[in-house]
Amino acid sequence: FLLRANNFYRFDQPDLKTPFGQPVVNANIDAIWQDMDTMMLRVAQHNPIFAQVREDAKGIFPLDHAREHAALPPALKPPKFQLTSLGFDTLTSYIAAYNSAHAYQKLGHCVLPLKYGISFTSVNNNMGQCVIQIDTTGKVIVQCPGVEMGQGLDTKMKQIASLKLGMYTGHIRYNPDGAQMKYFAEKLTIKGKEYKLPATGASTASDLNGGAVVEACGAVNDWLLRELDLTKEGQNVLEAYKSQGRWYPLDGQVYREAQDLWLKAVRALKLTTALPYQSKLSGYVSPDLEAVTTQPGGKHEGRPFYYFNYAAASVLALVDCLTGEEMIVSADIIYDAGVSLNPAIDIGQVEGGFVQGLGYNTCEEVTHNDKGELTSLNTWKYKPPSTLEIPLQFNVQLYP
Repeated sequence: FLLRANNFYRFDQPDLKTPFGQPVVNANIDAIWQDMDTMMLRVAQHNPIFAQVREDAKGIFPLDHAREHAALPPALKPPKFQLTSLGFDTLTSYIAAYNSAHAYQKLGHCVLPLKYGISFTSVNNNMGQCVIQIDTTGKVIVQCPGVEMGQGLDTKMKQIASLKLGMYTGHIRYNPDGAQMKYFAEKLTIKGKEYKLPATGASTASDLNGGAVVEACGAVNDWLLRELDLTKEGQNVLEAYKSQGRWYPLDGQVYREAQDLWLKAVRALKLTTALPYQSKLSGYVSPDLEAVTTQPGGKHEGRPFYYFNYAAASVLALVDCLTGEEMIVSADIIYDAGVSLNPAIDIGQVEGGFVQGLGYNTCEEVTHNDKGELTSLNTWKYKPPSTLEIPLQFNVQLYP
């Protein structure tokens, strides 16, 4: 596919901004941490596109910077950069060598950092809610307003409930009939402040809904201890539960029904007709947020974001100067997920987010005619990224 013209920027134009309103000057980078440099070095050392360059270099890379720069032929000497890290310098030199040997195919390389605030900028929208139900068979149903749309929210909420309830995940369901708004309040007052129920978005779904699940699980655990203490059978189950701290042992083994204390707890709960059960509505808000205000003198004060996500990406692209066709040779991404709730899901989300951005910046474009009518009506006119646009070499590393 061809690149859109409005994705090219002239750095000599003052106050130039991206389509998202970000000043282009802020999209430059002077340094990046060692992990990213190591990933760039691997691209230079192992990517097939540099096979001839590596042969011409006769094994000179990687060496210490003084020796390598003195020994390289002119075509392989890197230009002056502020960065002095080995991976970046090596890759830059290989790109220069490749481009000097190819008249019509050119490689380009870009390294960018990312800092993204996590919260709704409207502070009173940062609220999650949860109701937990237990049916007569012992199935635990976690109800939250967060909508599962392929981002793995259901899996993460089940994992949180499993951890906090000490229960086998096979007993837990998340929004089995979709988000049922009848369980939730449009507005809640928490710690003296009124909050509004938000949409699922702004990268807050796991935080807000997960926090509410934790609160609801605490209420369920208190209820379970009270109800099971009412009968002799329940007390016996409680004694076994307290000795191991969970309804099901957290040993990573294949599920064994005989080890599942929850099944015995359900039988005891039926003796008191405690089931079915539904918890009260639990709410959770992101702590310590303050709306941004402008003070005298133009100073801004407040805390609109609970925390920030950090990431960096290195992309190597090949462009055919005759046809305009482009190809992503390699993409290396580091993403700081903190303590990831589910690394497999988070890596998939990073990959999907990159490809979505790739489509936005290369092949996807909404067009209209002079009457304002949409002309990009289908995939003949509108081109979302396909398997051919995915980077040939794609590496994602969660940090730390």
